[in-house]
Amino acid sequence: RGVVGDGGDDLFELRTYFHLGNFSAAITEGNSIAIDDEGSKIDRDVILARCNIALGKLDDVIASISDNSPQALQAIKLYAQYLKDASSHEIAVMTINEWLEDPVSSNNPTVLLVGVFIHALQLDFDTALRLATKGEPVSLELRALKIQLLLRMDRADVAAKALEAMRAAEEDATLTQLAAAWVGVGASGARGGIQEGLYGFQEMLERHGGSDAVMNGVAVAQLAMERADLAEKTLGEALGKNPNYAETLVNVIITAKQRMKPAELVARYLAQLRSVAPEHPWLKDLDEKEAEFDRLAAAFA
Repeated sequence: RGVVGDGGDDLFELRTYFHLGNFSAAITEGNSIAIDDEGSKIDRDVILARCNIALGKLDDVIASISDNSPQALQAIKLYAQYLKDASSHEIAVMTINEWLEDPVSSNNPTVLLVGVFIHALQLDFDTALRLATKGEPVSLELRALKIQLLLRMDRADVAAKALEAMRAAEEDATLTQLAAAWVGVGASGARGGIQEGLYGFQEMLERHGGSDAVMNGVAVAQLAMERADLAEKTLGEALGKNPNYAETLVNVIITAKQRMKPAELVARYLAQLRSVAPEHPWLKDLDEKEAEFDRLAAAFA
């Protein structure tokens, strides 16, 4: 167990809060609901642990999960260890790959999710994409991750086709609505698609209130429409709600550069991002580009 999709069950509100990035509300909801089914308890505990990871409480997650915990929770612990310590990356990759080769573990949705997360962070997008299509049936969250990966790989055309399959599986799900907004915003150069994505995020904002994921979606759409002034305002509100959310910090840095803000301000946000999410893919990409620039500069010095 450990799938975090949408569904008409006791965890529906919890899942909705989580997918929208309203992690504090999700934790409150998760701690307040009474659950008898053992599988649903595991699902709840997986979501709560992932909320704490999103809030930067990696040590709490690692300490709360033992070797006797269900496989889904052990996978989440492995992910937290990966995020916490760069020296653990090699053993984390080996461990998740061993689990993925096991016939039983490889069908666990949370093991598959963590496999996607870790391989994506390793920039092994081919493996991550392959894992995002596994499972019997493929979970809704894996479908959403596949779309995110395709957009990261600049394959908005294939992401749009994956969205249609997701809509056929569960059109009204919160995850499907989020994915539709991502695809709209990811439609590079298609202003109508970006506007549609913005409308999608704004509708979720009106329906569910401000959350990290939704407010960042609005800001990214505003940036894509060349309205950095509006994005700056949106991100200021998001930063006020949660100053340690990695995606907000990334988008604040991008917007600050576009708005020609002082270098000291950009450096402060960059240092904060390195502190709360040192393994963030955006940081890895930035470091690679800076290293390449330094190499070229040295060659022509």
